[in-house]
Amino acid sequence: MIRKLVQSVKYIAKVLMLRKIAFLLLDLLSVYAALSFALYVRFDGFPPERHALRAQEYVPVFLVLAIGVFFVMQFYKHLWQYASTAQYVLVLLGTLIQTSLIVVLMLVQPPRLPWSVYFLYWLFATLFMLATRLIYRQLFRYRKTDQTVFQAPLIRSIFRNGLVSDDRHIKKILVYGAGRAGYLLVRDLLENPRDKVPVTFIDDNPDLRNQKILGLKVFGGRDKLQEAVDAYHVDMIIIAIPSADQASITQIIDLASETGCEVKILPQLDELIEGKVSFSQVREIDIADLLGREEIRVDIQEIGSYLNQQTILVTGGGGSIGSELCRQIARFNPRKIVVFDIYENNAYQLENEIKLTHGDKVHFQVLIGSVRDVERLQAVFESENPTIVFHAAAHKHVPLMEDSPGEAVKNNVIGTYNVARQAGLSGVRNMVLISTDKAVNPTNVMGATKRLAEMIIQNMSRQYPHTLYAAVRFGNVLGSNGSVIPLFQNQIRVQQKITVTHPDITRYFMTIPEAVRLVIQAGTLARGGEIFVLDMGKPVKILDLAKNLIRLNGFEPDVDIKIEFTGLRPGEKMYEELYLNREQLIKTRHEKIFVLSAIRDEQHLMAEIEQLKSIIRTQDVKLDNLLSQVVLN
Repeated sequence: MIRKLVQSVKYIAKVLMLRKIAFLLLDLLSVYAALSFALYVRFDGFPPERHALRAQEYVPVFLVLAIGVFFVMQFYKHLWQYASTAQYVLVLLGTLIQTSLIVVLMLVQPPRLPWSVYFLYWLFATLFMLATRLIYRQLFRYRKTDQTVFQAPLIRSIFRNGLVSDDRHIKKILVYGAGRAGYLLVRDLLENPRDKVPVTFIDDNPDLRNQKILGLKVFGGRDKLQEAVDAYHVDMIIIAIPSADQASITQIIDLASETGCEVKILPQLDELIEGKVSFSQVREIDIADLLGREEIRVDIQEIGSYLNQQTILVTGGGGSIGSELCRQIARFNPRKIVVFDIYENNAYQLENEIKLTHGDKVHFQVLIGSVRDVERLQAVFESENPTIVFHAAAHKHVPLMEDSPGEAVKNNVIGTYNVARQAGLSGVRNMVLISTDKAVNPTNVMGATKRLAEMIIQNMSRQYPHTLYAAVRFGNVLGSNGSVIPLFQNQIRVQQKITVTHPDITRYFMTIPEAVRLVIQAGTLARGGEIFVLDMGKPVKILDLAKNLIRLNGFEPDVDIKIEFTGLRPGEKMYEELYLNREQLIKTRHEKIFVLSAIRDEQHLMAEIEQLKSIIRTQDVKLDNLLSQVVLN
């Protein structure tokens, strides 16, 4: 294999040297032709004999000066098939310098030619040399896009030497989107093939149909997608519309997935560094791309300003939400980030990640302990003196908490009380509780305990008015440890099937960054005891999510991967709610974030608490005492 590689490298080097010699000869021919054309144009095809003889005498001078100037300006070190505007300007500058030297020389050694001949010579020499390079570049690109790409001598040699076995490894690319992003992507693929050859465009703009971009035809709109895939034997579809809204992207992904091709996508405009586009930025389709709504975005600079030079405590900081909180907080120059978690492995990994990313710029510390341990919490608050607390520590898995309700109470209810009370006693400025949509009309232990945690936060805001308490309520988080997505992916890989509880079950979904942005936002909006809710758009059917995930893995639902319905689990609802009808929904200054006013009816609170206790199904004296002392205070 090494010998074959060496042989191929030698062959490539030989070809590169031949290319340089070929360009030099073409440039010298251009110089001679430019001088001849200049004389003939200046004198309408009949130059005087004295001027013709003078020009012939100076041909060697023209050629020698050309060789000297062009080599000094490194014309032959450029790969002209990849040339940019700067390289072409260099040609113009090189011919101008060479012409100027000729003029100076002929002034020193008269007689000279008419001034117009020099100008015409410079013009023709520039045009001829640019033309040869542009033709070479277009031929190079044509070779890359033509179906006979593998007939090129260099490519054939590499195949013969065994570096690439055959053209079956080459993927034919269809680019969905013939705008600037699609153009830049195809240009990058043509210049850096990577065993991938763009073959056609699809674009929904009717004015572009049947037009050619970089030699590739715009086949048609989305209605022609399958036809284009069949006509060009497409292996991969790349969606290159970074400015499109999420709903359109979701529709295009659905169509592309049905073709059976591998589907990839360019990131959104704000994710593209300096607006540059290349194949290296193309990523896999993420399940978040299939939500069908725009990702909620907030001004991180504005809402994160209150984190600057603050000591921030994150309970459950090693978990999915807690770790993302730490990542985003680390961007805003905190004085210190303290992770408080009972599970050391995730916290240790996060600590290493933050150190690798930020080095010594972020003071990051991991403290091991449980929110159930009052004495440990007190010691942490006294030693670290946090000004902001994000409380993400909780048991969140619905079926597991049904089997262990007492543990859910200890962690989610009593643990929240311990943290909230200590925050108030220590004079913490802000405390934010991570809640869930399952706290609304709960039918399971986890939801009931989180609803009680919300009540604790609201009542603590009355007991400790100097601390701004808030809770943030949102739906399922894509990619979290307890998310349905990892479960589905494992089932596809191991069992070759997916289990869904019910064909009509729906859930609200959001991404981890969205959830964390909302949590940080809540800290700035809090005035004491609010529950913040995100406008999450329409709920998503789990069955549709499962089918899309199967397609993203390259399979066909119910053909390659079966979908089985298992029935609702204990405590599971068909659909989730984000707020109660009796709660008043109030707008905030962010159009996608609302705040729920607290329920002040004590009789109704008593009834709700009794209902929550019946759901939890545990005889816990400490819980009874806590509810009577705190929630009803």
